[in-house]
Parts: sequence; structure tokens; C-alpha cells
Amino acid sequence: MITENTKRLQACTRLEDDQIYCPGLTPGEGTGEVYHLGKEQELALLFLGLYGYTSLIEENNSYDALFVARHFLEESAKTVRIHGGQIVEVAGDCIYAAFGGQTAPDVAVQSAHAAAITILSLLDSFNEKHLTGGRSAVAEAGIGIHKGKVIVGLSDLTGKEQMAIMGPAVNVAAGIQAETKTLNNNLLISADACRLLHQKCRRYSAAELNLRGIPQPVKVYLLGKPYETASGPVPPVQQDLSFYMAIAG
Repeated sequence: MITENTKRLQACTRLEDDQIYCPGLTPGEGTGEVYHLGKEQELALLFLGLYGYTSLIEENNSYDALFVARHFLEESAKTVRIHGGQIVEVAGDCIYAAFGGQTAPDVAVQSAHAAAITILSLLDSFNEKHLTGGRSAVAEAGIGIHKGKVIVGLSDLTGKEQMAIMGPAVNVAAGIQAETKTLNNNLLISADACRLLHQKCRRYSAAELNLRGIPQPVKVYLLGKPYETASGPVPPVQQDLSFYMAIAG
């Protein structure tokens, strides 16, 4: 039987050390059970999406195309770790990574940006090495970076305990990445994150995004370059909140 207590949101508490605890969900008063939700931290979040699968498969053996895609994602994940980031989730042809926790927010953002630049350069090398020889199709990637407060904890949704990073900032970062196609630019960074880079954001073009599920417009700067296979802005990738939450753990 569902009690009245379980029909309402629980009253979670953030302690002085930023650890967050919530009342247990077991029905009954006075049990004293608590649930450790995680720790609130300010992190830099990076979302990477690989594009061009259909065209690659049309012009190449499908196994070859999938091999190149997987190899690129593996090298991208390695690049994230080299720059001090952690892979939170890999879903299909997307990578979700976080930077910070043990470093200041400005260092985290700079590390995420450095990783993004390296990944996009790596993709250029992959295309030259694996996808040349008169073929028109190329692999392309879009990256979105944002900085914000999130809850860092552990989850066992898959039966195996793993890191989970959740919060509105995650949805913003995922939404920014999805809009790289709309703005025809392969590297977008939020204004909140761009302020922490050594380079001046005002040198770059800016845009305001109305992201699904986010009440306020999000200002971003276009730090990348146009997609090779796009002649102009194209409709955004359809990604709903269920996708954001899935890759957020």
C-alpha cells in the first residue's frame, strides 16, 4: 500500500560539505532510513555526437564504417581521460564526459575545451586516413560544452554500481550538443563556460538557444567550424529529455 508520504517529493538536505541526503523511500514513520543522493559539485560537461553513419555505410562496407566509428570513439574517450576527464556514459555514437571535481571550474572548462579541440583534430586525421580515395562521405562530430552544478553520486540501475552525474546542467550540455547541427558549427560552448577560457568569447559568433525542457534561453559561442557535408543550417537532431536522462545515468 502506498502511504501519503510516498506520494510527495522527499525533503532532501544538503549538508555543509555539499553531500546531499534524502529520507528513505521505505513506508513507515520513524525508521531513520536515509539515502545518499551524492555530492553537489560544479563541473564542466562535454557531449560528443558522431554523425555521417548512413552516408559512410552507403559508400563503404558497413563493417568497415562501424569499425572506424568505434575506433574513433575509443580514441576520443582516451583523449578525454588524458585531459583529466571522466567518461560518464557512452550511448550508441555519443559520449558524455565530465571534467573537474578535484580541480577549479576554470581548469575543468579549459581541460574540456582542450579535449574537444584534440578530438576534432583527431577526426580530421581519421577521415584522411580511412575515408579518402574519391569517396564523398566523411565522418563528422559535434561537441557541446557547458559548466554548472550537478549531483555526483553512484547508481546501480544496470545491476553494476557506476558513477552517475545528474542535474539540469546535464540537460543543457546535451541540448547544446544537439544544436551543433542547427547552427552548422561543430563546437558550441555555453557563455557560462566560455567566460572561464583564456581566450575572449566576444571574438566569436554567438547565438541564443531555446532548449527543450530548459526554461531560459542559453547563450552559446560558436568556437568550431561548419560541417563539411552541410551547406547551411539544418534541422536539429531530435533528442528528447528521455535521451538526456538515459545518458546522464
